[in-house]
Formats: sequence, C-alpha cells, structure tokens
Amino acid sequence: MRKNLYIPTMTCLISLLLIGCATERFGRQTPLTDYEIAHYSCEDIDLEIAKVDGFIKEVTGAKQKFKSTDVWAFLGDFGIGNSMEYSSAVESATERLDDLHKLKIDKKCGE
Repeated sequence: MRKNLYIPTMTCLISLLLIGCATERFGRQTPLTDYEIAHYSCEDIDLEIAKVDGFIKEVTGAKQKFKSTDVWAFLGDFGIGNSMEYSSAVESATERLDDLHKLKIDKKCGE
C-alpha cells in the first residue's frame, strides 16, 4: 500500500520557505566616497551625522520590537540570522559615523 506523501511534503516545503523569509533586512550605510570627502561642507557633514544617527535608532527600534516572523526566524536558525543582520547594519553605520567625525575634524568644523 502506497502512502500519500503530498501533504507532508508540501507542509515541509512551505515551512522551509517561511523560515527562509523570516530574517529581517535592515540595510547598510555606505562608506564615505572620495567625492563626499572632497566636497562636503561642515553643514553637509552635520546633516549626514544626523542621518546615520537616525538610521541607528531605526535599526535598534526595529530590533527591539517583537514580530511574528521572529518565531519563524528562531525556529529556522535560533535567531542567528537576525542577530547577524542587525550587527552588520549597526557596524556599517558606526564605520560611516566614525568617518564623518574624522572628516569633521580634518575640515576643522566647529572651531
């Protein structure tokens, strides 16, 4: 007698798809370009610092909110994917922020 494996197979595939889509994407901040370094004024640098600060607050706020996809993410990889994505997003923003502060010092802003 042959068993019907269609329903268990489809259930397993759908579960895997949901788990794979459960990792959040926060985006990244790009490093300063040569153009930005050469042409940013003190006001531009302050504006960019405010934008990066806003990005960090947005990412941190999104990480703190619990969503139903967090359950799937935990079941899929114990939340490691979301944690890695969060860390990468904050790291890229921190690097850009550091570069902006160095540029601000190099251009002698705020003196």
